[in-house]
Amino acid sequence: VVEQTPKSSAPPGYKIASAAFPTGDRKTSAIYVEKIVPERVLVGQPFDIVYRFTNLTPLTLRDVTLSDDTAENFKLESSTPEPTSTSAGGMVWVLGEVPPRGTGEIVLRGVALAEGYVTGCGKVTFQPYVCETVQVVKPAIALTKTMPAEALGCDLIPVKLVVKNQGSSRLTGVKITDNLPNGMVAPGSMEGAGKLVMEFDAGTLAPGESKEFTFNAKAARKGTFTNPAKVTSAEGVEATAEATVNVVVPELSVVCETPKMRETTQFGGLAFTQFIGRPFEVCWTVKNSGDAPSRDAKLEVTLPEGVTLQSAAGGGSVAGGKAVWNLGEIAPGASKKACGTFVAAVAGNYAFNASVAGQCSKPATTSCGVTIQGVNAILVEVVDDPDPIQVG
Repeated sequence: VVEQTPKSSAPPGYKIASAAFPTGDRKTSAIYVEKIVPERVLVGQPFDIVYRFTNLTPLTLRDVTLSDDTAENFKLESSTPEPTSTSAGGMVWVLGEVPPRGTGEIVLRGVALAEGYVTGCGKVTFQPYVCETVQVVKPAIALTKTMPAEALGCDLIPVKLVVKNQGSSRLTGVKITDNLPNGMVAPGSMEGAGKLVMEFDAGTLAPGESKEFTFNAKAARKGTFTNPAKVTSAEGVEATAEATVNVVVPELSVVCETPKMRETTQFGGLAFTQFIGRPFEVCWTVKNSGDAPSRDAKLEVTLPEGVTLQSAAGGGSVAGGKAVWNLGEIAPGASKKACGTFVAAVAGNYAFNASVAGQCSKPATTSCGVTIQGVNAILVEVVDDPDPIQVG
């Protein structure tokens, strides 16, 4: 179906023939072709024939081919673009793809060979395609876990988990499971309760999105703990991560040192430490056998009844019936010594009970005794009665 459109926008002296393919109706066709030619030309005088084509659809037209059979009484001098092929029957342009609503143009220049008419027809063929793009995405997930390299046994151990969507797909149903190793728990919401497994629901993660979860763990003993964690998703991708912490603790011990007992056959043949009212020294050695410093170490010695502290080396003092030494920090493998000079008011056996404690260390105790001996003496009294010296 060819529709003549004399009232088109053709320049003066030209006329347009047009057709819509394949139905002849622009409303139901895919491509619209216009052929613009001069109304009359001179023999041997060059003139142009123009084909304009328009994709009427919102789809890409593929394998578009336009052919022209203008051969009789016409000599082609040039074509823009060049025809793909030529033959005695005409010319063919393989245009390939025409984008949605796209347009194009072919310009032929030639001359008429003789008086008469130059008649030529053009036609277009194409392949309609229905195309759609499917996005292909790749899911990927990463998990990182951090803990301090070292922690004191009495401290809470902070644990941080970070899950990240490293793929191009949205991830759903993202869940993290953290299995705590033997000897480590995570304090629960109830006092005294703990969990061996920590679970976190990260929900949905967009590409590039990450979420962070934290909790505190507690070690029941010293040693090295390796803590693995795993993240899974509804898309089937998963990842694992682990972190290691070395838990260290101070271990204090205390020993007591008293003066050597005196061996004698006097005073009933009993061995003893010192006489009543005479000073004697008792010392205590505190040692840290652990692998962590013991901070704020304090030695306390209960004073037996009847015994007083005369002096204390190392900054000791008396408070509440106890001799107290603030020993400060004791490094692993180190020891500190505290000595006190005591005096007993009465004879007897006296026990010195001592205890030492520090930050993160369990208290340690010791006890040692001394024997205080009285001295036999004769009381001599001189009485002047009556007094021979008169008053005045």
